[in-house]
Amino acid sequence: MIIDVNGFQMYYEERGSGEPLLLLHGGTGIGADWSLVFTAGDPDGFRLVVPDLRGHGRSTNPSRAFTFRQAAADVFALLDHLHIPRVKAIGLSMGAKTLLHMATQQPERLDAMVLVSATPYFPAQARAAMAQLSVDAFSDADWTAQRQRHVHGDDQIRMLFDQMRGLKDHHDDMAFTPPLLATITARTLIVHGDRDPLYPVELALEMYRAIPGSALWVVPAILPLLPATPFLLLASACYVRGSDRLHDWLMGNKYLGPYIVNIRDKRGMPMRAKIITLIVLWSSLVISAFRVQSVAVKPLLLVVGIGVTTLILKLKTLVPEPTQD
Repeated sequence: MIIDVNGFQMYYEERGSGEPLLLLHGGTGIGADWSLVFTAGDPDGFRLVVPDLRGHGRSTNPSRAFTFRQAAADVFALLDHLHIPRVKAIGLSMGAKTLLHMATQQPERLDAMVLVSATPYFPAQARAAMAQLSVDAFSDADWTAQRQRHVHGDDQIRMLFDQMRGLKDHHDDMAFTPPLLATITARTLIVHGDRDPLYPVELALEMYRAIPGSALWVVPAILPLLPATPFLLLASACYVRGSDRLHDWLMGNKYLGPYIVNIRDKRGMPMRAKIITLIVLWSSLVISAFRVQSVAVKPLLLVVGIGVTTLILKLKTLVPEPTQD
């Protein structure tokens, strides 16, 4: 659907029924990108609101200007149009930065939010990377892919990348100080990569320390194949704070749910799962040992391996219940 708002046409999709959940995509992305996250389909029990932000995808931008502050105003106007006074939200990169503006402009309208790869301000390495953004090096395949996503022609695509490059010169749009972040009332989960090349993890810590009652999930890169159960448990705990439905969805997932519940409730772990976990664990440790250059880190990998192995072996072995004929 398309609405006229704040001087441009905003495309959005609205799907499902239940509690409103706003999904905001990243820079040069589109709302349809969320299908790559929710690969099994939209989460049940939610009224999803999924816009293309100003100038992206099917949305226009006659002003040819972009700020995160204006993007927040645009999204508020969309929510007003849909008569949604209060919402939960997930934002990725640009979407997360937009949510920071929303949560500080009108705190009462954000119930809970997940900020993925957000930042309170642009550090030097991010500005340097922005300066390199250009369509000049696009191949024919790149142009084809972009034209399928941004449907208003090559001028729109050039404008988008020019805007992203222009962010390097903006200093007041992303300038969230600790006192400003402290005005946020939404339950907040901050998700950040520990080796994000643009936004160091210290920036996530700044937000975590400033936003009252927030939770921080730093996703590790040093062990890319480490079994994800501890992180799923942490995410589940954080989602409990934000939405019972999201928590129930995770606990009820036919693949992940029983595995997580059994460990959480200390029932144990099937022998087959123990064996697979240990094989994957030590394989990842060996790979990481070869990839990591720091001599000081290599002994830590061994400590991690021994510690996790000990933990797994100490878990009760869960014996499957016999099936009845």
